[in-house]
Amino acid sequence: IDQEESMAFLAAYDTDGFNRWEAGQRLYTSLIFQTMKDGPSDQTLKYVDEAFQRALKDSESTEYSYQAYAMTLPTESTLAEDMEVVDPIGIHKSRETVKKGLARHFADDLRSRYDALTKVIEQDTEFKVDSEAIGRRRLRNVLLDYLCSIRETEEEQTIAAELAMIHFEKAKGMTDKMAALAA
Repeated sequence: IDQEESMAFLAAYDTDGFNRWEAGQRLYTSLIFQTMKDGPSDQTLKYVDEAFQRALKDSESTEYSYQAYAMTLPTESTLAEDMEVVDPIGIHKSRETVKKGLARHFADDLRSRYDALTKVIEQDTEFKVDSEAIGRRRLRNVLLDYLCSIRETEEEQTIAAELAMIHFEKAKGMTDKMAALAA
């Protein structure tokens, strides 16, 4: 079994949320660096897609924060730590390419999950700060980031801008407002 296959198995099936997150981060990192070089391998793409889809479709769980973290790509500074000679432009472009690829591939599922979480959040009459409510908002903000990364055409730019604006206007807290502004 190669290392990526092991990471894919852990990202999909480990019972510990941290282990799933760490395995996913290693898969995402591998895919981003492959994208920087010669392009991603089909096998790595398959592993990343499986891990991402599993995190996205885990709607039975109330561990929303784990799901959000499992879907979040490594930061540019984290990726730079793994390079001997840092290429900030290459890191940025490759990370954005991977994010857009995932967003396009899972666009319908991302939007469906975003809309479902939005409905639940809007039904809450009071602002809650328990771990479930915080996780729900965190996951929704990650979904928003993916959805708003799809903006190559003028129509896509309009859709992304409208989604971010609605998110901003209906935000009940500063974290949601900042996520909308970032998107």
